[in-house]
Amino acid sequence: MLPPLQSKTIDIASRPTSIEIVSGAEPNTPALVNPARPPRLSTPALLRELADELFSLDRGLPWTFGQLLRRPGAAIRRFVEWRDPRVTRPLRYLLIALATTALGFHLAGISGDWLRGFEAGFAGALNSGQSAGALVALMQRFDLLLVVAWIPGVAAAVQSVYRSHALNFAEAGTIGIYTLAQVALLQIPVVSVIPMGTMAEFGVFALWPFAYLSWVCHGYFADDEKRIVKALRVGLLAGFSTLATVMAMMLLAAVINMTLTG
Repeated sequence: MLPPLQSKTIDIASRPTSIEIVSGAEPNTPALVNPARPPRLSTPALLRELADELFSLDRGLPWTFGQLLRRPGAAIRRFVEWRDPRVTRPLRYLLIALATTALGFHLAGISGDWLRGFEAGFAGALNSGQSAGALVALMQRFDLLLVVAWIPGVAAAVQSVYRSHALNFAEAGTIGIYTLAQVALLQIPVVSVIPMGTMAEFGVFALWPFAYLSWVCHGYFADDEKRIVKALRVGLLAGFSTLATVMAMMLLAAVINMTLTG
């Protein structure tokens, strides 16, 4: 026979506990645990966090930038499907990229020379200095223009071409956000090389991002049987929709400018 069970009294009040019941909790709900608070934030700790984000080679901004150069499709897919913590989040990466690009243009003195060349090229093509001036005014906000035109255009192209993968707008839009951010960072060396004095040079400037987008889709959908053809289709479709939106907004700005100036 088994020995009889012996009862044992436990004094709960004598034991320390780290559980704290949050005041105002609804009745008949489990108690909430208040975890141990981390040390108070200090300037050295904040600088260490910043250095780790900016200079760490195994995660954060440098790692994300490098991966978006070497294997961009795989890097974006790791975030979309697995939320890889090594990859900088898309909106954060986009904001940092746009700010870095604007700062780089300003410090290098690229923006003024580039816009003057852009205005001269369009003035000759359009035979209208007023229209060219309106286009330049719009180009000064080209980063916001791209955000409005690029991300929905890329998302729509990806969803249209890769229907069998059933990506929703957020997933397809993430591809657009990462590609736009990377293109923005790479525009500084591109604009440094391209003087933007002719329409042909503007065409190179406007079209190379869609070649990068095709490369991204080729790597993201690596398991697709027709990935090369479909990647090129995404680049062409996204390029058409984005450039059509940009040119429509430029034309609208020129028309409004000519109407107001008589």
